[in-house]
Amino acid sequence: MNEPSESPLLAKLLTEATIRRLAGDRYYQRGLDYFKRGHVVSLDVFENTLQAVVRGTEDYTVEIVAKANRMDFDCACPLGDDEEFCKHCVATALA
Repeated sequence: MNEPSESPLLAKLLTEATIRRLAGDRYYQRGLDYFKRGHVVSLDVFENTLQAVVRGTEDYTVEIVAKANRMDFDCACPLGDDEEFCKHCVATALA
């Protein structure tokens, strides 16, 4: 995994409170477990974007982008298709 560089905007927006609010308790706890178990197998940070691969049932690609005072996020999992901040997004944000 590449050592991510610091992005001030990402650091400002990706607080634990924000991650919990976006994910809800259920997905936050699952994502925290994924993070602690090392399921984030790659992580790259450039400018205001996080890109990761998170190992789950399959390997899922995740992208989180900080824009002004909001975040856009995308995950290749079924919940990501429904625009949910899923456990893979949580694991990426925590990484």
